[in-house]
Amino acid sequence: MYVPELSSAAGYSDLPTEVLSAVGHTPAPVCAAEGCTSTENLRKCSGCHAVRYCSEACSRAHWRAHKAECRRLQAAAAAASSGSPES
Repeated sequence: MYVPELSSAAGYSDLPTEVLSAVGHTPAPVCAAEGCTSTENLRKCSGCHAVRYCSEACSRAHWRAHKAECRRLQAAAAAASSGSPES
């Protein structure tokens, strides 16, 4: 399923929209680190590919807050790709 607002600028084409919506994730085209509003040079989280960071420093600073969501998104993506429900 192609959803332009998720697949284009925000770079969420790696995950099915069903996965993102199932975990209540709303994409944001800005750095996910708290207090950072950068929209330049955003790179995907290497774990879940659903959030973006402008730098390694922002990624490291936000990891404690993002860790649980990252694992939940990874599990949802794995379940969606295998066709089985999450456990």
